[in-house]
Amino acid sequence: MRFKSARLLASTLLVAAAVAGCAQSPEKREETRLARLNYFFPSPAEQQGLHFVYAIESFGFFSNLEIGFYPDAVTQAEVMARADAYCARQTASRATDKARLKYEPKDGPVELADGTTRDMRTIWVTCLPE
Repeated sequence: MRFKSARLLASTLLVAAAVAGCAQSPEKREETRLARLNYFFPSPAEQQGLHFVYAIESFGFFSNLEIGFYPDAVTQAEVMARADAYCARQTASRATDKARLKYEPKDGPVELADGTTRDMRTIWVTCLPE
C-alpha cells in the first residue's frame, strides 16, 4: 500500500512539474497575444480596440475566429467589418467573403497585462457558409 502511495505522489509531482514548466510568463503571453493580432489583422487600424484573436483551422484555413474587443473603443459592427475583410482575404474554396456570427456575444471583464481590468466582449465568427 505504501508503494502505491509513493508512486501516486511521484506521478502527481511529475505532472505538476510538467504543467508548471509549460506556463508562460506574463511577458510571453503578451507577446503571443500581439503576434496573433498581427497575424490575423496585420493593419494597426484593424487591431484598434481588439484584445485578442484565437483561431480554429477547418477546411485548410483558419475559418473560425474568437475575437475579444473593447466595446468602449470599437463597435461590434466595426469588428464584424474587420472579420469580413479577413474572410475576403482567404483563398480556400469553402471561404465566404462575409463573416457570420456563430454564437451570441459574451461580455465580461478581462485582466490586462498591467493588472487593471477592462470590459470586453467576445464574439465567435466564421468564414464558412451556413
